[in-house]
Amino acid sequence: MASSPFAVLDRTIPRRIIFGLLLLGATAAMVAVSIDSTRSTRAAPDRDPAIEALIPTSGADVLRQSEVGVDLADGYAATLAVNGTPIPDDQITGGGAGIPSLGRYVFAPGPDKVLESLRSGTNCVTVEFWKARTPNETAVYSWCFEAA
Repeated sequence: MASSPFAVLDRTIPRRIIFGLLLLGATAAMVAVSIDSTRSTRAAPDRDPAIEALIPTSGADVLRQSEVGVDLADGYAATLAVNGTPIPDDQITGGGAGIPSLGRYVFAPGPDKVLESLRSGTNCVTVEFWKARTPNETAVYSWCFEAA
């Protein structure tokens, strides 16, 4: 009678133990994958719900001529600073008030602007924003991204 290649396993380790170890390993792998996917889907640090979108998003890779700014909820106004340089109101899209009806405040670097281009590497934008009817109550939010 020919013996099975697994005959050694049959004699030294009971099948129930082998099955239990395989089941335990599979369960551990599923838990590890679950924990890892939970980490990657967590939200960014809390930001004010008045901020609907960051332009570009935090951590994005963009070109040095890319627009930077923020999209705010209706009824908010804002000022921008890029890498600590305040952006004059007349260089924010839509003029000094941005586009208040859309809540969009965007700066595009270029010739004759306070910044001709974003710097290579990390760039950070700071937005100071407030409800149009309460301009003395401001909030500030900053985020960074990479430019090449």
